[in-house]
Amino acid sequence: MNSFVKVRISPVEKEKLRQIAEKHGLSVSEVIRRAVFGLKIEDTPLRPVVPEINRQLYLELAKINQYLDEMSNTQLTELEPQWWRGLTILLAEVRLELLGLEGNSI
Repeated sequence: MNSFVKVRISPVEKEKLRQIAEKHGLSVSEVIRRAVFGLKIEDTPLRPVVPEINRQLYLELAKINQYLDEMSNTQLTELEPQWWRGLTILLAEVRLELLGLEGNSI
């Protein structure tokens, strides 16, 4: 079971901790642990900052992908399966790039 430690810090210090944690994709608790035990915070890979427009486009492409998937089962059966599969793979790749996750899977 974990224990809790209460520490008094100023509002400015609290905000600075929050910013460091957000920048490195860590919790505030993890930032404090690393500082106390002499571990480098910079060792953590930074999360990519994803612009809101990319998030919105990611969601729109998901809707298009869903629509095309539904159409493939009904209206577009005359298209070659390889072409269809290539299109869905391309959509997945573009969606990942929008979030800065190239090379990962959804």
